Amino acid sequence: MGPWEPFQRGDLSWQLTVRTDGTLPAGGVVPSLICWAGSAHPAARLPDLGVSLEALELEHPRASEIQRQLDALGLTGRCSPGPVPRLTAHLRTPHGPRTLRSDEPLG
Repeated sequence: MGPWEPFQRGDLSWQLTVRTDGTLPAGGVVPSLICWAGSAHPAARLPDLGVSLEALELEHPRASEIQRQLDALGLTGRCSPGPVPRLTAHLRTPHGPRTLRSDEPLG
């Protein structure tokens, strides 16, 4: 994961886990952790535009190892075997379903 590093922008402040070499954990499939300061989450400031995340697909050559890491973090996502680290997000929007995927390998 990496040590916690402090960040601030305007009146927002948070801590984020950043690996010492700056790379993303597991090629970007395992998330960095974020801890927001204050009682209100910054997302509460945003207007509801009717977009929601329906599913997030994870792929990685070491899927079972990545799955153990996700489980240890208490995350409900599932990682499937794939040739390279990849993410696919399935969104519900006012204009119908949309899919965002990393066309290039992550990391």
